[in-house]
Amino acid sequence: MAWWDDALDARLDHEQLEGFVTVEEAAQQMGVAEQRVHQLVRQRILRSAGHGIAMLVQPAITNYT
Repeated sequence: MAWWDDALDARLDHEQLEGFVTVEEAAQQMGVAEQRVHQLVRQRILRSAGHGIAMLVQPAITNYT
């Protein structure tokens, strides 16, 4: 099972979620639109985790646009 399976099933604990931010925050940090962040998550370029009703992502250091 891959890490994203655990993340999407909300099995990551708070320590493992360190460094994850909301989609909006990731978009601001990366200088891209929120839609681009969602696209990068779907392409599995960015790590994501479901946390309650929110999607959290681990923003990239590099701008992928």
